[in-house]
Amino acid sequence: MDSGRQSATGARGRSARLAATHRVRRYAREISRRRYRADVLTGTATMFRVATPRQIKQARLDGRLGGGTSYYSHASLTEDDENTMAVRTLGYRTVSPAGCRVVTEVMTTVPKLWHQRLRWQRGALENLRDYGWTPVTAPYVVRQGLMGLSVAFLALYLVFTVWMLDRGTPEVSLFWIAIGLVFVTEKIVTAHGAGWRAQLLAAPLVVELIYDMFQHTVCLKSLWDMLHRREEKRQAT
Repeated sequence: MDSGRQSATGARGRSARLAATHRVRRYAREISRRRYRADVLTGTATMFRVATPRQIKQARLDGRLGGGTSYYSHASLTEDDENTMAVRTLGYRTVSPAGCRVVTEVMTTVPKLWHQRLRWQRGALENLRDYGWTPVTAPYVVRQGLMGLSVAFLALYLVFTVWMLDRGTPEVSLFWIAIGLVFVTEKIVTAHGAGWRAQLLAAPLVVELIYDMFQHTVCLKSLWDMLHRREEKRQAT
C-alpha cells in the first residue's frame, strides 16, 4: 500500500509550527531512514489496489479481522491506523515513496491540537487492544511502552531539576552543557524543512520540552480514559 508523505499548510502560530515540525518534517526524515516504510497510512492520501479493500471486508466477515463487516472499522477513532494494521495483518507492506507528497492542515490553536492528538492516541491504544499482541502489532506496542518510559523519565527529570534549584544555585558543568548543545543542534537540524521560524522556535530547548509535556499529558489522559471506559467523541478540528 502506498501512502504519501505530508507537507503542512496553514502552519501559523507557535502551536501550528510545533505540530508541523513534529508531524510532518521529522516524520518524513524517519520514513527516509526506514527505507520508506510507513508505520501508518495517511488517511486521505493512500492508494489501494481495488482488491485490497474487498479482502479487508471479507476478512472482517470471516472473523479474521475485527471492526465490523465493512471496509473500514466503524468502532475505531482512527480508521487510518486501524486500516494499516488490517492490511499488514493480511500480509501487505505499507510504504511511502519518496516522490509522493501530499498537503495536510495542522491545528492552529492549542484546544484543536489537544482534541486531535487525544483522538489519535486514544484510537491507537484501542486499536492495539482490539488486535492484541501479534507480529504486526508488536512494534507498535513496544513504541507505546517506550513512550510510557519517556513520560516517567521526563517527570523524574523535572522533579530532579526542582530539587536542584531548591538546594540553591546549581553547579555549571561543561560536560552537561555540551550534551545539551547536542540536543539543541538535533532539534534545529531536524526542523530544517519547516523553515527558519520553526528552527528558531526549536532553538530554546524549553519550548520543545513544553511540547513534549503536552504530548505526555495526552498519552496519560488517553490511557486513563480508556481504562475507565470513558466515551471519546470526535471533535470538530
